[in-house]
Amino acid sequence: MLLRAILLSCFALPMISCEDQNLDESNKYQEEFTGITETDYYGQLIGEVDSTDWDLPDSSNTDGLPVDYAFNPAYPNPTSWSVALRFPLPVSSSTSLVIITAGGDTVVQLVKGMLPAGFHQVRWSLQDNNGVRVPAAIYRAVLQAGDYRSHGDIQVDDLNPDPDAFSGITETDMHGFLSGAIDSTDWDLPDSSGNGGIPTSYGFYPAFPNPANERVALKFQLPVQSLTSIVILATVDDTIRHLVQEYMESGTHWIAWDLLDADSIRVPQAIYRAVLQAGDYQSHGDILVLD
Repeated sequence: MLLRAILLSCFALPMISCEDQNLDESNKYQEEFTGITETDYYGQLIGEVDSTDWDLPDSSNTDGLPVDYAFNPAYPNPTSWSVALRFPLPVSSSTSLVIITAGGDTVVQLVKGMLPAGFHQVRWSLQDNNGVRVPAAIYRAVLQAGDYRSHGDIQVDDLNPDPDAFSGITETDMHGFLSGAIDSTDWDLPDSSGNGGIPTSYGFYPAFPNPANERVALKFQLPVQSLTSIVILATVDDTIRHLVQEYMESGTHWIAWDLLDADSIRVPQAIYRAVLQAGDYQSHGDILVLD
C-alpha cells in the first residue's frame, strides 16, 4: 500500500512545464505511419524493430540506474486488451506520455508530471480520456522527458476472441476442487511455495466454481512485487471488464468476479476468458457463465 501511495503521488505532482509542447503533438506527429514493431506478451521481439519507431536502450550503470533515455517497444503488439510501455530515465525528468491517432489527435494522456530516475512501466488499457475503449486502428505512443522525445506505433485489434481458441473449461466446484481434468491450454498451476509462504514462481489457479452463475473466484500468486492486470474477455458483445490494474506485493492473492461487465450489467450465458498479466508473466483461463 505504501508503494502504491508513492506511485500515485508521483503522478499527482504539478503539471509539467512543457504543456504547450503536448498541445501541439498533433502537428508534430502527423507523418505517415510506417508499420509496427511486433512483440509478444513477454516483450520479446517477433520481427525486426521498425527503424522509425522506439529507441532501444544501450546499457545500465553499475548501480542499476539507466545511463540514457530510451523507449522500449510496446508489448504485446498487436494487442486487443492492453499494452505495456517501458522507458528508462537517467535523471529525474518532467515526463509526458500520450497516445495519439494517426491523424495526430490526442486519445489519452498516460503520464504528465515529474518522474524519478529509474526504469518505468505504464500500461494502456486501450481506453481514451473518457474511459471508452478505442476502435481498432494504429495509434502512436509519444514520450517526452525533458528534452528527450521518442515515439512508437501500436496496432489495436478488435476485441473478438476467436471461438476456436476456446478449447473448453476446467470444471471446479464451490471449494475449488477439480471436477475433471485441467484443460491443457488453460491456467497455470504453480509447483510450490518458498520459505515463509512466499511463492517461488508465478501461477494462475483454475477459477471456481466453474461453471458459475453468481460469482467466480480467481486465485493467483506472485513471487515478487509486480504490476498486475486481470481482465475478462468476452466472446460475445465485445465486452471487457478490468478486475485488477495495480502494483501488488509478492504472495498469494484472491479476486472475485461478480459476472458483471464494465457497465455493471450482468453478462449473458457464454464462455469468457480471464487474462492475468504480472510483469512479463502472462496466463489465462476460460470460464463458463450460466444464466
